[in-house]
Amino acid sequence: MSNRAELARRLKANLRLPVMAGPMFIASTADLVIEQCKAGIIGSMPALNPRTSEQLDADIARIAASVGDVPYAINLVAHKSNSRLEADLEIVLKHKVPIVVLALAANPDLVRALQANGSLVFQDVIKDRHARKCAEMGVDGLIAVGAGAGGHTGDRSPFALMQEIREWWDGLVLLSGAIANGQAVLAAEVLGADFAYIGSPFLASAEANTPPGVKH
Repeated sequence: MSNRAELARRLKANLRLPVMAGPMFIASTADLVIEQCKAGIIGSMPALNPRTSEQLDADIARIAASVGDVPYAINLVAHKSNSRLEADLEIVLKHKVPIVVLALAANPDLVRALQANGSLVFQDVIKDRHARKCAEMGVDGLIAVGAGAGGHTGDRSPFALMQEIREWWDGLVLLSGAIANGQAVLAAEVLGADFAYIGSPFLASAEANTPPGVKH
């Protein structure tokens, strides 16, 4: 069994669907992560959503105590402009967060520190060039952010982006971009993704930090 297959098998062992929730700035909350995990997908939130590092510490502790064996993820903005990066990293390391999603910068020292502490490291990429750079750093998975995705979205068709990455990368891939139902999740798998990466549909959830008019 390949490393990719073994990693996918391990992550999916306690899931109902091959889905990871996208960490949505402002909207994702600890309560939403907990409910996503209880529903059988990998829940996630940005480290910056709790307005202080102390609150992040409390939120991660509550998530870890609530989700059992279902993995969850915390998103760290790795760019040097993130003044909280060092403090939030210490909290993520303290709690041994199962999955850490890095965004907006490729930092090999950060990848090594997280992996040495037991976390899987996934990196957002919007182009094949970015994917190759992150692969060279030894990340555990690539998140192909295609056109139609929210947040720091790319402009490449998910079809084209997956094809480019799968030509050379045999590791774990998560695919995002206009995925909102079971048919789209299946389509992502057919394209070669191990997981669908879904954000926007959760904006309407009761646990999301969104205005009442968004919740249906």
